[in-house]
Amino acid sequence: MKPRKFLYRELTYLQRRCDLIKLTKKGLELQREGQPFEVICEDGGVVPFEIIVEPTSLQWNDFFHSVRNLKLKPKEPDNDILDGFEVKCHIVFREVLLKFDIINPNFENFEKLRNLINQLTICEDYPEGLLDHPDDE
Repeated sequence: MKPRKFLYRELTYLQRRCDLIKLTKKGLELQREGQPFEVICEDGGVVPFEIIVEPTSLQWNDFFHSVRNLKLKPKEPDNDILDGFEVKCHIVFREVLLKFDIINPNFENFEKLRNLINQLTICEDYPEGLLDHPDDE
């Protein structure tokens, strides 16, 4: 069970970084861009993708059921503190599984969702996944 659409983008303004995961005919295309990050973040494809991963049908099936079981309810944070982190997510299987564009997402199970998405991106170039940032620690 492969999704019909899969787009996940994280913008980190203070570190001027954009991580993009997008499903194309080739597979999940991964891109991490530093300065100038506007190049890929505006339309999600100006700069060519460098890394492609192809999750198996079993991985997609597990992902779908795991995300659905999280019963996510994305919502804007209650406070107006902006720390320069924004997430855009649009995932469609037969129906919309998840869609949001939120600054500082902090809703219940967001980190679990992020970890599930990150697991799909583990490859030789990103052995911990695209969304794992060891340089942030």
